Amino acid sequence: MTTSRPPNPHITDPLLQPFLSSTFSPTAYLNDTLPTTTSHPPPTLSTIATQTQTQISALAAQTTRLSTTLTQLTDDILRASSRLAYEVELLRGEALSLADSLSSSGTLHEAIQGFVPKGLSPASSPTDVPTRGRQGSEPLSPSVPRKHSLLSGEAALHEPDALPRLRTLLQVRSALQTVIQRFNVALSFPMPPSLLATSTSSLISVSAPTVDAGLESKGQDALARLKQEVVEMLERGDGAAARARVRELRDVCEIWKGTSEERARGRWVDGLEAVVEDREGRGKAGGGHGLEKREGSAVRGVETSASGGGPGFLRRLRDEIYMD
Repeated sequence: MTTSRPPNPHITDPLLQPFLSSTFSPTAYLNDTLPTTTSHPPPTLSTIATQTQTQISALAAQTTRLSTTLTQLTDDILRASSRLAYEVELLRGEALSLADSLSSSGTLHEAIQGFVPKGLSPASSPTDVPTRGRQGSEPLSPSVPRKHSLLSGEAALHEPDALPRLRTLLQVRSALQTVIQRFNVALSFPMPPSLLATSTSSLISVSAPTVDAGLESKGQDALARLKQEVVEMLERGDGAAARARVRELRDVCEIWKGTSEERARGRWVDGLEAVVEDREGRGKAGGGHGLEKREGSAVRGVETSASGGGPGFLRRLRDEIYMD
């Protein structure tokens, strides 16, 4: 497949096109440019002289322009040659430094021996080395077995100590990423103090803490966003994503296990899960009215679940005692 060269911007003038032909002939060029003397009536000598002078002036102007361009290009090449020589010397020095590092007495020799202590198998070919595909395939991870071993038979039985350490580091990194992701979700899942008060109230207390209006507002907004996110998933018909989101929030609640917030968060997630189950049970035929009704009842159940019964009665009894 032949590729066409881009046109040279310096010789795009139509006046120069005849000179670019491989079969250029000065005689044919003059015969084509100047008027013929065999025409009837024949042109006068002054007319021929005028046209010839005009053509020569145009060619002289093109010659001057091309000479100036050639001089500029030559100066640019001469100025860039020193810079190019400097870059070549830098690359040469880096190549020599890399060769020294990879040699038997280099600093990287011991590190390479830690991964391939017995060296590469002589029978292995470059095609046996797994590489990244051209279509953007993922490289093989240390936990994925390779189809072709890079080590010889004896070295494959006794892998270097560095590989188990790398696998351990990979597992630690994966665990850290999981923990970081879970705590990021936990930071986006605050509980308003009004919901926590229903689970943390006790019979004897000196004075109840003052509820910060900012914390209450932020907590309510965060819960509203989480609920709206699940509702939007259900409206799109993506029930699997909604269940996964609820399951993720339930897993995050394990962070508060054994604390005073565990029960309140669990009840709120239970209410959200009830919304998802109700929507899946009703199906798309149920419409949005039933979903909104179920959502409101579930959230109200979370907010008022502790108002009746033992804890609420004890709190009212405590308030009456202090009022007396």
